Amino acid sequence: YSIDNGATWSDPLRVNTDSAMNHHFFPSMTMDPVSGNIYIAFYDRRNYLDSETDVYLARSTDGGASFQNRRISQSAFSPDSTVFFGDYIHVAAYAGKVYPIWMRLDYKVLTVLSAILTDTGVWPPDQPLQDTLSSETALLVTGNIAQPGIAFSIPESKHVVIEIFDLLGRKISALIDGYYGTGEFRFGVPRAV
Repeated sequence: YSIDNGATWSDPLRVNTDSAMNHHFFPSMTMDPVSGNIYIAFYDRRNYLDSETDVYLARSTDGGASFQNRRISQSAFSPDSTVFFGDYIHVAAYAGKVYPIWMRLDYKVLTVLSAILTDTGVWPPDQPLQDTLSSETALLVTGNIAQPGIAFSIPESKHVVIEIFDLLGRKISALIDGYYGTGEFRFGVPRAV
């Protein structure tokens, strides 16, 4: 951090909480303007000896002096050097809602994943993280140019709305608007002509 408009900077601080020197890469940071919490989403290989990769979310409630981590990807994936992976990862937060988005590669098909997380403000390190930072839903944009699709999973029956907006915030269409039970749902998305 800097307190003089970037003329000088504090010493670096470790964001990941594993002790090994593993790969942690493509971080994206945001701050919740309501709570002041800092969130950093990043790719992480702490659990593997090869290129298997997870996505983690780091959280700081003390202005970045310390961080706690939580794995937010449901499973690991392996990037392939023949498919451009890029640094397509980002996170946004507002009023206790955290919105990470990331890419993964499965069978040479890039997919986009997102989750809506609720930060309750209680995150003691001796409690399971899922008790305090709960995932309400996960959205997956999958497929290829010829056959795009959307998938989502929900832990309980609820009303689900998935809408598309343009860069100016104007709603283009509603893809899904209805009640769904517990589970994972996948839908093909028609291509615009």
